[in-house]
Amino acid sequence: MFGDFTQMMKQMQAMQEKMQAMQKDMSQITETGVAGNLVRVSMNGEGVVTAVDIDDSLMKDGDKEILCDLIKSATNDAKRRIKGRQEEFTQKAFGGMLPPGFKLPF
Repeated sequence: MFGDFTQMMKQMQAMQEKMQAMQKDMSQITETGVAGNLVRVSMNGEGVVTAVDIDDSLMKDGDKEILCDLIKSATNDAKRRIKGRQEEFTQKAFGGMLPPGFKLPF
């Protein structure tokens, strides 16, 4: 009986170590979302926007509404890409250890 408990505790500790390593790895990645090849937004694995690049042609027209929409679109694209990378890291770190459809809290 205690053998099963000891084994379970070892597995939990291993899972915790893998989660910490995965979070460290995720904090060091960067993805860039693109909108219409005119706006680029870079975001790190923690979801923090690290850079915004706006094509000069958008600045000449002064169309603020289009620019705002493109920034929003590029930011959402970067966030989607980060989420995909998080799923890759999770799959790599935990493989068959997690039940199907189980989501980690990050």
